[in-house]
Amino acid sequence: MSGKLYIGIDICRDYSQIVCISDKFSEPQSLGKDGPAESYLIPTGSLDRENLTRLLRNMLNLTRLTSPDDTIAYVGVAVEKLPEEKEESLKAALKESFENIGIKEDRLIIVPHNEALLSYVVHGKRTLWSGDTVLFEFRDEKLYSVRLTINKKLKPMMAEIRETDYGSYLKTTDILKDPVKAAAGFDEAAENAVSVSNMVSCIYASGRGFESTFADEVLVKYATGRKVYKGQNLYAKGACYIAKMKAENEEQTVTLLDSDMIPASLRLKVYTDGKEQEIELVPPLTKYSEAAVTKDLILDETDRLEFRFIDVRSDVKSKFDLSLDGLPNRSPRMTRLRLSVDFTEAYSCRIKATDLGFGTFVRPDESDTGIRHEWQTVMNI
Repeated sequence: MSGKLYIGIDICRDYSQIVCISDKFSEPQSLGKDGPAESYLIPTGSLDRENLTRLLRNMLNLTRLTSPDDTIAYVGVAVEKLPEEKEESLKAALKESFENIGIKEDRLIIVPHNEALLSYVVHGKRTLWSGDTVLFEFRDEKLYSVRLTINKKLKPMMAEIRETDYGSYLKTTDILKDPVKAAAGFDEAAENAVSVSNMVSCIYASGRGFESTFADEVLVKYATGRKVYKGQNLYAKGACYIAKMKAENEEQTVTLLDSDMIPASLRLKVYTDGKEQEIELVPPLTKYSEAAVTKDLILDETDRLEFRFIDVRSDVKSKFDLSLDGLPNRSPRMTRLRLSVDFTEAYSCRIKATDLGFGTFVRPDESDTGIRHEWQTVMNI
């Protein structure tokens, strides 16, 4: 009797991996040309559509070795962090490639590595994420740490991810040149990553840089009082869990606050529809690179704008006023203001207000200088 198959794939620039869950096994199993394997790396090649189609077809064919009669119900794909333009291009190429081999978007989800990491962690024993989780990995030939903190008091629970570049401590080339020195560099980076205020309950070391044994003694050192794992298929397994949840219409129990996401709601106090209220300019969990908004406002007997941040991690509310010093004295509702908001990073909000006057009735530059009044500031969340 045929069953359902849930696929997880990790696409990286050098190697890719595939895992699957079926009715025969509920935990993700890595696949290679010889069937299930603890770790099997498949050379990716180029990321153009033609090669991706060939790669994905060959990877999906591996499922026939273990589940020849099962039907693919859903596919989850994890992609590594790339510059935004390249990441969007890769996602488009993946969708087209899957379409070419018969997997349409209604059976496909593409997620960044951080979402796959969160899925992998929360599907493990809860004791493993009773404290923070720290992942060490090599990316672009440098060591990075990814720290995952889950706030279990919030409903839904919220996970915050912060990355740290430890390239100054260790690069992949250092491992080949001097493994002993590389181990010392990793030890120093690990000490720095682990010794912060929150307790670390689990450490993962993932990626080809950890295939050798250079870091094993250091990992054993940090295993005291916590679990430590070394392996390659973390992201593929996380994507597999996501695929199964999507197929079964299950909701993730933990919301992800990525390092690129704004951790607060930005609101502005206004008078509209006959009453004072707050309008949300930027919702929380928006990518800071996409959080640009422009609004025109009519001022009514005020020379300040009242903003409020509401932090989704703590529900703490903080107020901030932008004083419009030097605003010309005009009749009520005869000043139009253009408000522009964007973020230079997830925790830094840039606000600019420009006096537009009021059509042909009121010029914004009353001295005929051609210079408009502008006010700007930067607010940190």
